[in-house]
Amino acid sequence: MYPDICYKALSSYAGTIKTNPRDLANAALSVSLKEVQSTSALVQKLSKGRDFRPREAGAIRDCVETIKDSVDDLQQSLAAIKDLKGPEFKWKMSDLLTWVSAALTNEDTCMEN
Repeated sequence: MYPDICYKALSSYAGTIKTNPRDLANAALSVSLKEVQSTSALVQKLSKGRDFRPREAGAIRDCVETIKDSVDDLQQSLAAIKDLKGPEFKWKMSDLLTWVSAALTNEDTCMEN
């Protein structure tokens, strides 16, 4: 969806990735996880920064939780990508795609609040 951002985020890994799709996916997941962890810290700090109206406080609490879920999903994805082989490849890939999709959905949910 955002080729310029993707290029900027991953171009520094080009030398190690070369044409290996697994290395590209691993780099993309690692970069995404670092960004989500940074966002999580920022939202947690924001949640403690001032008095919010009840609705605002609820939205921020929900956002903190969904971002934590995204961190977990991306961590599971990074662990799973290291073991994508053998007869269970399709099953493991399906799990990985589900976790990444959930992380993206969590981000959308947080933005909508």
